[in-house]
Amino acid sequence: MDYKSGKIVRRIGQKALTFRFPAVVDGEVSYIGPKEFLGQWLVLSFVPALGESEIMLWNRHGQELAELGVALLLVPPEAQTLHGKQSFCTQHMHFVVAGDPMRRLQRLYGGPTTQSPGRGRTFLIDPDGLLRFHLVHSLTERGMGVLTELLQAYQDAEIAAVV
Repeated sequence: MDYKSGKIVRRIGQKALTFRFPAVVDGEVSYIGPKEFLGQWLVLSFVPALGESEIMLWNRHGQELAELGVALLLVPPEAQTLHGKQSFCTQHMHFVVAGDPMRRLQRLYGGPTTQSPGRGRTFLIDPDGLLRFHLVHSLTERGMGVLTELLQAYQDAEIAAVV
């Protein structure tokens, strides 16, 4: 708990998602929750914008993550709602876009932060639904590559622990 603000804030090792929320999945608006992601790694990213170039970058990165068995969940700013996102419906997207109209996800992960455009705030969540890592990174191929490297390191550590 963040005692100054009275908010519960997720910490490394805690359950990551605890409620259902609206999301765009394969072009359809529905509700998803923690159960949809159990058993696989999840990359949860709070993004400053989801314009055409960001959608293309995240889709490419989401495809790479999907090949590793990882789900990608994006949370755009409050000003960008789930409505009017025709880009999500015109092709298969390799990510899910979460709506956060009540700002519950924002509060759960420490509230809004002042981020410059082109930077994301990302959390890695393990297959058991536990928060494992937090990273602020650039929204470039290089910055996204850091996420993939971190994820692969965690997955390699899991495999080594089993062997």
